[in-house]
Amino acid sequence: MEDVARFAGVNKATVSRALKGDPRISSATRDKVWNAAKVLGYRLDRTASVLSGGRTGLAAVVLENLKPWFSPLFFSGLNRVLGKAGMEILLKLPGFNNDVLEASLISRRVDCILLAGNGEGIAPARFLLSKIPVVTAGFSIAETPSVLVSEQETLSRLRSVSSGRPLCLVSGTSPLFPFLSRSIANSETAREECFWIMDDWAPEDVGCRVRFGCVCALPEEPVRSGFFRLEWPAFEMGVAVGRLLIKTLSGKDVFPTHLLPVPLLRDTMGEKLLFEKMN
Repeated sequence: MEDVARFAGVNKATVSRALKGDPRISSATRDKVWNAAKVLGYRLDRTASVLSGGRTGLAAVVLENLKPWFSPLFFSGLNRVLGKAGMEILLKLPGFNNDVLEASLISRRVDCILLAGNGEGIAPARFLLSKIPVVTAGFSIAETPSVLVSEQETLSRLRSVSSGRPLCLVSGTSPLFPFLSRSIANSETAREECFWIMDDWAPEDVGCRVRFGCVCALPEEPVRSGFFRLEWPAFEMGVAVGRLLIKTLSGKDVFPTHLLPVPLLRDTMGEKLLFEKMN
């Protein structure tokens, strides 16, 4: 660590904080320390780190359902942030029992927990009582940091490309944007004239000839030509979750407590549309 500090032009304490993901260290200094460590071949001794700091370097990621969370881009963004902080992911897939899961995470001495889903099959209160820092994604609970897709921005973007046509929603059992069902009212306008939002639903399954519409999809799914495409912000969600986990783990007040990534909207040719973010 002394060699890394000398190479990076900082003190030893800064090296220690940077490698452990301390939020007090600026991104520029953190990158400088990590680059120095890479050049010198330095590796953080996790055993010594646990003994000195009382941490395991494990972040538990609990998925209530696979879609949309089991996405390569989501984990890419999450791992990018946690990896820089010297943390590893302990993944828990759907089908867990809350009692068994709670005991398992406590026994593994995880440093923090991400609960991702809609909150219906997870008992967040159990994990809060364990005193382990918790972040939620896809749903929110009182006084707990969360990451949610921006409902306001999503609706604004859909309306901007609808050319004034009323929005009509058809949604399957595993929608990417479940909040749309409470935000878009049913329209009495002729079905063919609606701007159809198809979430977990294919155009050929709507039941009428779809002329105008938008398909909701994961970034890695194939593009369906002739329709707008609303992409779930997988990578951005992963990065946002990682940042909140690191901030929460620091033990300080987290601000903002809610992060709201914005989905990408593509035109009928698959080109990315640019929007000014709303205040």
